[in-house]
Amino acid sequence: MLCKIDNSCFEQGSIDELICLFSNISLSSGLNRIFVRPKSLKTTTFQSLPPNLQGIIKQSLIANVNSSPYQGEVIDVCMNGHLETTKKIFDIQEAINYINLPVCVYVENIRNDGYFLNCIIKHFGSSRIKKALENNKIRAEHLGGCGSTKAVFSRREQDFKNKIKFFRYYVLWDSDKEFSDDTNPKFNRAICDLNGWKIKHHVLEKREAENYLPEDAIRELCGPNNDDWFNAFLHLTDEQKDFYDMQCGFKIAACDRNSMKEEIKKLYSTVSDTNWDCLSKGSGIANFKELSLKQFEESSYVHKQSLLKRMPQNPDELSNIAAELEKIL
Repeated sequence: MLCKIDNSCFEQGSIDELICLFSNISLSSGLNRIFVRPKSLKTTTFQSLPPNLQGIIKQSLIANVNSSPYQGEVIDVCMNGHLETTKKIFDIQEAINYINLPVCVYVENIRNDGYFLNCIIKHFGSSRIKKALENNKIRAEHLGGCGSTKAVFSRREQDFKNKIKFFRYYVLWDSDKEFSDDTNPKFNRAICDLNGWKIKHHVLEKREAENYLPEDAIRELCGPNNDDWFNAFLHLTDEQKDFYDMQCGFKIAACDRNSMKEEIKKLYSTVSDTNWDCLSKGSGIANFKELSLKQFEESSYVHKQSLLKRMPQNPDELSNIAAELEKIL
């Protein structure tokens, strides 16, 4: 976060609050930066700051001039910032409170989806966002299905007394798509609500998080007892793998191919009857979803190149998620 400190804070602000603000920024392991106008350095308040904080502020002036464009969040700090409810404008005490808030990424199931989130940051994030994860400045929170969106964030709005400028949130959803052009209207209301709160979100392009798991990590999970299912899975095309439900299979009565939606029948039309029988009821591992998501953190077969191999259509998807997270860090 880049904190732009208005000159009014030096002219009218509390010296103790300013010391607290600058101290919090200096202790943030480089995650937060300061920007002040040169004329602020001439104020009595600046001269009253401890020498080490004066040095940090002066160094920040040089860093801001010489560094590349800032990738993280930018906030303004001024004496009347408490009057703002939506824009990222804060008074000094509010800014202290805000920079100490973690970035919360809301996922459908915190028990499992946190592994995928950590994997995205580990393999596609910048050194800065990786450091934030290590310092617990990015953490997963439980949202549940998209139907819970309004209730969850309405409560957060109440917690902050309607000041949604304090929201440091991101939402990551499975798409639950059964084929590439599938549309799911259940997200429409939730996305509209998120836009009202200015909360960024991403709906995965594949069906679920586990559809991003590299094939070797799936093989490792399945073991030798599931060779028939895994070999049938390997014969699927990239697109078929993207929308196949690895835990439950095709979820239709008696797995009758003719009773499927036309779009799904077309997608899997190249699958042989033998492979269809192997794939129809899923992997056969009862807790496949939970175990597969743990693989994102525990398997040595999960790394940037193996993940990219599972994303030939859009190799930038996970990088874009990491970049979006950095913009609110």
